[in-house]
Amino acid sequence: MIASPWRQRIVVVLAVVTAVLLAAAGVAGYVRDELVDRDNFSARAAAALDDADVRAVVADKVVDGVAAGVTPDVLAIRPLVTTAIASLANTAQFKRIFRRAIADQHRALFYGRSRAVLDLEYAGGLLQESLRSVSPLVARRIPPGTEPQLAALDADDLRVTIARKLTNVSGWWLPLLIAAALASIACGVLAGGVRDGIAYLGAAIAAAGLTVALLTMVAAAWVVGRVSAGEEERRAAVRAIWDALFADLRTSALVAALGGLVIAGVASRRPVVLFAHLRRLSGAPARAPRALRGAGLLALGAAVVLEPSLAVRAVSVLAGLLLILLGIGELRGRANKKQEREREATPVRPLILVGIVAGVVTAMVLAVALVLPAPKVEAPPALAALAGPAGSCNGSLANCGKRLNEVVFPSTHNSYAAADEPGWLFPNQRYGIERQLRDGIRGLLIDVHWGELDPATGLVRTDLDAEGSDRNKVAKQLSPQALRAAERLVGRIGVGTGSGNPRPYLCHTLCELGSEPLDEQFEIVRRFLDANRGEVVILFVEPYVPVQVIEDSLQRTGLLSEAAELQRDEPLPTLGELVDANTRLVVLSELDGGSRPWYLDGFSFVQDTPLTATNPDNLSCERWRGTADSPLLMLNHWTVNFPPSPSRNRAIGGPVLRDQMNRCERERGQLPNLVAVDFYELTGVLRLAHQRNERATTP
Repeated sequence: MIASPWRQRIVVVLAVVTAVLLAAAGVAGYVRDELVDRDNFSARAAAALDDADVRAVVADKVVDGVAAGVTPDVLAIRPLVTTAIASLANTAQFKRIFRRAIADQHRALFYGRSRAVLDLEYAGGLLQESLRSVSPLVARRIPPGTEPQLAALDADDLRVTIARKLTNVSGWWLPLLIAAALASIACGVLAGGVRDGIAYLGAAIAAAGLTVALLTMVAAAWVVGRVSAGEEERRAAVRAIWDALFADLRTSALVAALGGLVIAGVASRRPVVLFAHLRRLSGAPARAPRALRGAGLLALGAAVVLEPSLAVRAVSVLAGLLLILLGIGELRGRANKKQEREREATPVRPLILVGIVAGVVTAMVLAVALVLPAPKVEAPPALAALAGPAGSCNGSLANCGKRLNEVVFPSTHNSYAAADEPGWLFPNQRYGIERQLRDGIRGLLIDVHWGELDPATGLVRTDLDAEGSDRNKVAKQLSPQALRAAERLVGRIGVGTGSGNPRPYLCHTLCELGSEPLDEQFEIVRRFLDANRGEVVILFVEPYVPVQVIEDSLQRTGLLSEAAELQRDEPLPTLGELVDANTRLVVLSELDGGSRPWYLDGFSFVQDTPLTATNPDNLSCERWRGTADSPLLMLNHWTVNFPPSPSRNRAIGGPVLRDQMNRCERERGQLPNLVAVDFYELTGVLRLAHQRNERATTP
């Protein structure tokens, strides 16, 4: 029992503070996990295409873009075209393109590029197919590379400002949650007992959930209200997009409000008057509640006039919660005053009360867990994995008894530079490293650079000073065409950011053309090895950072202990030996190899073929780097044309790649071990490597 008025007031204040902190922590946590996270945000945005109004608005935007920038003839058949494109927008393929477009602009939206432009890259071919049945003539006039623009947001746009403010708030979720926990503990201690403390905590949770739910409703009404009157289709589309992003927050908040109300009702001695009791405990003068009631009635009246649907929903929520509270009170009621007095004199056992509360909290957590996961958008179909039987090594039982130089490792050149990963301008692969490993790629050729995130553009810029390089040196590594294209797309290279806080990224020559955080990609490799105990992976590193940086990243991601330590003057181990020793990662380096036992001298262990092919006639088996007795042979089997060409690399795949593997094996007298290609899914390298590895061990 609370002993004094001042103590009563402190308890009420602490309950209110707990409610505010819980509400803020809930919003910050949701923003962090569902909006600031690129994958979840893009999945939620793409899920909005399930709504017909959103598809109709997207179709209108696409038609406007095609009419303005490609062919104005589309306007003559606009109704037919918009219907066709709206149907296209409901397909899994279009949704994947849309999700990728959102993911590409996520960094620009949340982290500060001067302008965020949402366009549908690679949608031109789909548009042609969709419009062919409507107008073959118009369809032929749409180039396959057309990228219809859906939106362009300047840096000072209010929506961009709000997104970036939310990003700043998201990092506070844990401190806010800790502060809420401390405030609730203090409230419980001062309340005078377990029962009263739980009642106040339940009331705080209910108030927090109700506050967040009402705020999401008000914000939705404000966002929709910014759309011009009369544009009902756009209003409906904006509402659907808002719901895709925030409806789960509102639902989770209402679940929390309901759970908190049940907890408060069960723990309170008189649940029907709990909130009235809280108001009375505040000791405020009589005129203050009347003034507050008056202000509340005025606000409610204004809401009914301006946003009747919002007012109805808010009143419905409040009425529903009040009915729940009344229901709890009725269930706990007694037939007469004598029974009520007996109940008051005999408190409920604390353990029973705590058990009830624990059950309610568990139900709340389970309900929120079912609500919160981001919507799933259908992923591209995976290529058939070359999985082997139990106990196999790299997909084959025969491989376990073979040494490293007796096995073919299908490999990818610039493995990280993938078209399906956001931000890559001139990719060498279609799929990222995670998909590559799943499909059967076992050799990854990677470059590690110093990069700095530029808050003004959202790009990662190469730190040439940290690498001991400069713009002129970089320009020599790129063709004039590549350099001009790069600077046209990302601005002048080599200018840096001046932040002095570089981090390691996987980039090809310039991080401005695309980048992947080193730790993130090493984590992908670690997860793959953890899930596939019979697989051996080779990393061939072209480093522009000290070995210590790579070692630290391997240590952070749990890969360092799995890096194999090989001796150049001893026979290479078998795959089975590497699997048994749990050293299934072989790390080769072009520079500084040998400075660590696991950091192997790449061109002491490997000899390779030239890097100069532009067509099948240029493919050569001559030795380019390494020595004649280097035990591993790497085929550099890609074209050096700019930009990297899927069609050219398809042309040197299949029979051409098979014949090249056989020719180099004859001429060099050793098996091609690392067969590195661009756009691996077009070349047949996985199938060819699998066939070669199924043969008996070479004597």
